[in-house]
Amino acid sequence: MIPGANRAPYLWIYIGLSVLVFFLITKEAWVLPLTHDEGNTIYCSQTSFWDIVSYADPVPNNHILNTLLIKCNQWLFGESLFAARLHNVLFGFLYVIFSFKLLKYLNLDNWLKFNGFVLLVFQPYLLDFFSVTRGYGLSISLMMMSFYFFVKRMDTHKTNHLVWSWVLMSLGVYANFTLLNVYVPFFFILAAHSYIRRRDIFLKELMWLSIVGLILLAASVIPLYKMMNTSQFVYWGTSGFLKDTWYPLIQALRSGVQYNNVSSHSLGNVVILCMILTVIGAGVISHRKKKWHLEFILFTALGLGILLYNHLQFYFLNVPFLNARTALFMWPVMTLVYVTSFHYIVKYKPQLGLPPLVFISALISYHFLMGYKVDENHEWSYDRHTYRLIEELRDIKHREGQTPSLNCYWIYYPSLSYHIPQLAEEEILLAPWGTKVQSDNTYEYYYTEFSELESLQSEYDIIKDFGGAYLLMRK
Repeated sequence: MIPGANRAPYLWIYIGLSVLVFFLITKEAWVLPLTHDEGNTIYCSQTSFWDIVSYADPVPNNHILNTLLIKCNQWLFGESLFAARLHNVLFGFLYVIFSFKLLKYLNLDNWLKFNGFVLLVFQPYLLDFFSVTRGYGLSISLMMMSFYFFVKRMDTHKTNHLVWSWVLMSLGVYANFTLLNVYVPFFFILAAHSYIRRRDIFLKELMWLSIVGLILLAASVIPLYKMMNTSQFVYWGTSGFLKDTWYPLIQALRSGVQYNNVSSHSLGNVVILCMILTVIGAGVISHRKKKWHLEFILFTALGLGILLYNHLQFYFLNVPFLNARTALFMWPVMTLVYVTSFHYIVKYKPQLGLPPLVFISALISYHFLMGYKVDENHEWSYDRHTYRLIEELRDIKHREGQTPSLNCYWIYYPSLSYHIPQLAEEEILLAPWGTKVQSDNTYEYYYTEFSELESLQSEYDIIKDFGGAYLLMRK
C-alpha cells in the first residue's frame, strides 16, 4: 500500500503530483525560448486553413490538428510564443489526469498503480513535448484518453466507449501521423474485442470503426501522399528497429543523465529483457490459475502489433524505422503492457511484487529529479541560451553604443530570428538566413558551437562561453 492508504490522503497524493507536473509544464512553456523546429510549425499555423489541412507547403512540421490549434490559440490570445504552446500545456494536464483515471480503472494494487503513474507521468523527455508547439505531446495525450475509454469499454461493453476510444485515437493521428503505428494495430484490437464480447452487434460496431477510419483517411490521404512524395523521412533509419528506433529512444529518454556512462544499448537490452520476463511470468501465472484478463492480453497484443506494423511498413511500403521522438508513443504503451502484466505477479505472488515496484518508483523519481529542467528542452537543448545571448548583445550595444551585427551557425537561426525582432529589433542586426561565415565574414559577431571553432579561430576570438558548448565570437 502507498503511504496514506485510506481514500482521502491516497487521492491527495495524486492531486498534488498532478498539480506539480502541470506547474512544471506551464513554467517550461513560459520560460523556454523558441526551439528550432517550432519556427516552421508556427509558420505553418500562419497560412490559411485550407493550406494547413491540404499540406499546400509540404513541411514536416505541419502536424495538422496541432497546427490548427496553434492558429486558434493565436487568434484568441495573440501571437505570443506561450499562446502558441497553450493547447499542448493543457493536453499535458489531460495526459496526467487520464493516466491516473486509466490506472484507477484497471483496479490495480495501490503500489502498482503508483508505480504505473510515476512511469507514465514522470518521464522528463515526454513532458518536454507538452511545453512546445510540436504535435507529439498532443497526439500522445489523445492516445492516452483513447486507452482510457478502451479500458472502460472492456468493463462496460458499451458501444459509445468504443466509438470515443476510436475517435480520440483518430484525432491523435491527425495531430501526428506517426501515431499510425498505434492506430492500425489498435483497429484490430478493437474489432477483436467487439467480436469476442459483443458478437450480437459486431457488424454495427465494425461499421462505426470503419466510418471514423474513412473520415480520417479522407482527411489524411493528400498530406500522407505529399509526405511520401517529398521524402520527408530522411531523418529516419533503414538499419533496423533496434539500431534506428529502440536504442535512440532509450538514449533520448535518459534526458542527458549518464548513469556512470552505461550505454543506451545496455539499458535498452535490460528494459527488453525485463519486459519479456514480466510478460512471460504473467502468462505462466495466468495459465496456472486458468484466469486470463483481457487488459493483459489486449495491451500485450497491441505492443506486439505495433512492432509488427513498424516492420511491415518498412519492408512493404519503404517507410524507414522511426527515430527517437517519433517513437515516443511507445513509452506509454510499454508502461501499460508492463502494468497489466505485473498485475498478475503482484496479485498472485505479493512477496515478489513489492521490492521491484519500490525500486522502479525510486529510480524513476531520481531520474526525473536529475533529468527534468524547466529552462531546457532535451530534444532541442542547443536553443536554451537564446535569451542569454540576446541579453549579452544588448549589453554590448549599451556599453559601446554601436549596434552589434550577428551571424550564427544555422541551427540557432530559427530561435534568434524569432526573438530578436521581439526583444531587440533596434539593438541587434541579424544576418539573413543562409549567410555563410566562410563566404561573408562582415558580421562582427558569430554564435556557434565547438565543432566550428577550429575553422574560425584565425578570424574570430571567443568572448563568451555559454554552458561549455556554445560560443559567442568576435572579429
